[in-house]
Amino acid sequence: MPLDVCCNKPDNGLFDERAAGLSILDLELDPLGWPAPRFVEIDVGIRLSGKVWPVTRSKGWYGNWCWNRYWIGDGSSKTPGWWMVDFLIWLKGRGLFTCVTGGPIGLVDWFNGEREASPADIHGWLGDMWEFQGRGP
Repeated sequence: MPLDVCCNKPDNGLFDERAAGLSILDLELDPLGWPAPRFVEIDVGIRLSGKVWPVTRSKGWYGNWCWNRYWIGDGSSKTPGWWMVDFLIWLKGRGLFTCVTGGPIGLVDWFNGEREASPADIHGWLGDMWEFQGRGP
């Protein structure tokens, strides 16, 4: 399950070391403040606002030159969907982003603090989005 990060300068496509936007399937997240949270690529993955996330692969200039795509995970038995659940729970807890559009209403409401959800609920919403886009089983 990919994480798209708006981390490149819009005028030249060079890496900017900031996450000016995040996208997970149809879920779009914008930073709550400016400058946008710090984002860097490191040998073992990516680091967003001080937290390191392992990455199994990545692709620069995904969609256009402002965005890069990353697949969070370490190749262990934990599935990409569960890695993304962990990422979203951490991200929500940091209060760095708000969900502006996309995704099931339950997921949007949970991320924006308007409802409670279990990790299984979050995983289910992500799975539904994955399947809806014709990517899942």
